[in-house]
Amino acid sequence: MKTLDRFKNEELKLTSSEIAVAFQSNKKGKTVKQEVQDDDSLANSLGRFSGSKHYTIQKITRTRLDGVLEEIKKYVISDASAKFNLENIPNIIDDKLTITPDTVPIFSALLEDKVIKRLLNGVKKSHITIKFLKVASVQCCYMRHTEYGYVSPAENHCYRDLERWLADKKKRERRAENHGAFNLEKKRRRGDM
Repeated sequence: MKTLDRFKNEELKLTSSEIAVAFQSNKKGKTVKQEVQDDDSLANSLGRFSGSKHYTIQKITRTRLDGVLEEIKKYVISDASAKFNLENIPNIIDDKLTITPDTVPIFSALLEDKVIKRLLNGVKKSHITIKFLKVASVQCCYMRHTEYGYVSPAENHCYRDLERWLADKKKRERRAENHGAFNLEKKRRRGDM
């Protein structure tokens, strides 16, 4: 939580324009610190961020950061399959990037070089993934397109297991039918019954 404290004390600022970060609790009263403590991946991501000038987010201007946030907002509005909504996107208010517990996952993703570089380079909208967002109690938001629609990896695993079980059941029934099992007429003719 050292990084959060540095942001809070305004020791650490973002972009070349030096935008401060302001933390607010959400409507339920949960604080950003509580959200980070509840999620190890968020804590690790924020813990790795030192704020040095080699980070991409430290090299860009405020205008470019505004552009990135707008691009994410356009993606949410235009894509119904987006796994996050407008409430999950941080806002810049009064030259401060406002972070709530709901916006921490996207904030953490922006601090990671590979995510912000992809957004700055104009990544295809269908490829915006924020790995810190929780989707249906699964820690990862990488959804897979299957014949059942977009499902989480856990759901996909369950569907595969169910399909295997059904295929095995049909195979057992075919074998039983071919070998005459469960055929009462044959048993009656043989006099077994």
